[in-house]
Amino acid sequence: MKARVIKSVSFNASDPIELSMLAHLTKFSSFSVYVKRLIQRDMDGSYAPPKATQTYQQTPEFDDDKIDYESFT
Repeated sequence: MKARVIKSVSFNASDPIELSMLAHLTKFSSFSVYVKRLIQRDMDGSYAPPKATQTYQQTPEFDDDKIDYESFT
């Protein structure tokens, strides 16, 4: 097994929600550390994302990401 495993995250710059996420990330010096801490909190049960009041609508050209979004609901 490799010493490091790299997972990439894509952001659709034409989607206002994803664009705001990307802007939020600029507040942190390390994207990797930030994401790892979110995952750790989730695993510990100390972080529960709020229930969405609106449903996120996928556009047909981005349906390949649908599985990724559904895993968080």
